[in-house]
Amino acid sequence: MARAALDAGAGPAVVTGWIAQTQAERARAEADLNANAGDSPRRMSRAEITTLVTALGEITTVLRDADPVDKAEVYRQLGLRLHLPP
Repeated sequence: MARAALDAGAGPAVVTGWIAQTQAERARAEADLNANAGDSPRRMSRAEITTLVTALGEITTVLRDADPVDKAEVYRQLGLRLHLPP
């Protein structure tokens, strides 16, 4: 989906919107899982992991091909930080 949008000339804002939507869907799914888990953490099923990886699968291609400034913004919004060894 995101790759097709980029190939069709969509800008980073479109891709960022898609990522935001995916994050929102993930947050809802995690909230559902947590609500059903009770007090003890529950391991995800193989099907749940497969669904999550499939839903996020295109993001690696989008990020690989993204402009470095756009990529940095996506990482910032995800809360990712790069730590290099000393």
